[in-house]
Amino acid sequence: MNVDFAHTGDVPVKPCRVCGAGGATLHLTLSPGPNGRTAPLRLFRCPSCASFYFDGEEPAGAYEDMPLSETFWLDYVQVGAGISAMLAPLLALRPLPDTSLIDVGAGFGFIVDFWRRRGHAAVGIEPSHYGQLGREKLGIDNRPGDLDAFIAANPGQRFGIVYSSEVIEHTPDPQRFIDSLVALMADDGTLILTTPSTAAVSPETESSSLIAVLSPGFHYTIISPQALSDMLSRHGLQVRTHTEGVQTFVWARRRQMPDVVVNEPQWPLYLDYLENLAAAQDPHVSTGALCRLFKDSLNTGDAARAGRAYERLLTATRRIYAFEIEEPNLTELLQNSLPLALLDRFPAWLGNALLFGALQVGFTRGDYRTKLRMLDAAVRVLERRAEVERQFGQEAAHFLPFARRQYQIALCENLQTSLPGVEKPLPDDLRRNLDSLQTLISGLED
Repeated sequence: MNVDFAHTGDVPVKPCRVCGAGGATLHLTLSPGPNGRTAPLRLFRCPSCASFYFDGEEPAGAYEDMPLSETFWLDYVQVGAGISAMLAPLLALRPLPDTSLIDVGAGFGFIVDFWRRRGHAAVGIEPSHYGQLGREKLGIDNRPGDLDAFIAANPGQRFGIVYSSEVIEHTPDPQRFIDSLVALMADDGTLILTTPSTAAVSPETESSSLIAVLSPGFHYTIISPQALSDMLSRHGLQVRTHTEGVQTFVWARRRQMPDVVVNEPQWPLYLDYLENLAAAQDPHVSTGALCRLFKDSLNTGDAARAGRAYERLLTATRRIYAFEIEEPNLTELLQNSLPLALLDRFPAWLGNALLFGALQVGFTRGDYRTKLRMLDAAVRVLERRAEVERQFGQEAAHFLPFARRQYQIALCENLQTSLPGVEKPLPDDLRRNLDSLQTLISGLED
């Protein structure tokens, strides 16, 4: 799919889907359209509210063409669900309130599960099949149907936290959606929203992240922080917004706004949740939680927890996927160029496990040969995911430069520590890595 930021002077058929104003200008064109459609999608920028919207009668028509996919939910629970990002705006509340929560557009239901495990009433609304899967696999109160149906069936029910993450951009009428969310708020309740950032709709945004922000065929709008504030202020709410990376966060209340602390994650609460989630009966849910637990424990300096999680991940991967993380055989995976393929054999978190597992092996055992082998595999797996699965591969693309740098460091470590005593002839993996080092040195000399 090509993204063309050239402005041709086209005029939109529709007024702004966010504020209703006219005069929008073409910002970019996506071609071909999603799911094999030949007609391009055109994204316009509204001068009145600074939001973006896709033009046409039904720009989010890809939902109609999307078959029920077993592989999509596997990818999601294995690695695609950004659980820490989902929790971030909730855990930014200080103190974290003891109250009820509803998650509108709950998806699989991780937020509902997190809140339930804290001992509070939690309900999710999710019309798709993935909500049913979450209900079955997490044992949560994830209800089918849409927001209007829930309100009609539960008149007068109110919640202390009304949470909706990455949903409003999927709705054709954002103001009506906001109105319904506000109707669910208790008098002292807090509304939490997240949505893609308008600042990310830029040629400077990395390709896979841009495609994820646009989600062609699935999004109607990308709403500016000011427009979100305006829609909520009409209800007399106090509003705070914060944009970070490719996301905008919104908190709103009728009463005085609680302390909202951004960029200070409550890592222990998140890691404790992953510990609990890793005990789930479903193997894909449990190993996805284990890999996140290992990676994020390592990244936050909890070495003891990272070590325990890594050993559990090695055992689980061997048992569930018949795969050895420290002796990776990737032939079958790398020969397959289909997106979201073979996830029951090569889980979507594999690149992360290889990358951070290699660092763990180097830190704790000083086994630089195994570290190098794992980093070589990590780079190839991450490259494949970033290229083959562009709409789902933004994390892989994010980690790739780091993985390549660590691979170069490991090449040098092996040259210093392993080469003098290595057997002859050289094993294939070491020969390939030495060839890579020679290429790297030649490039530096040039």
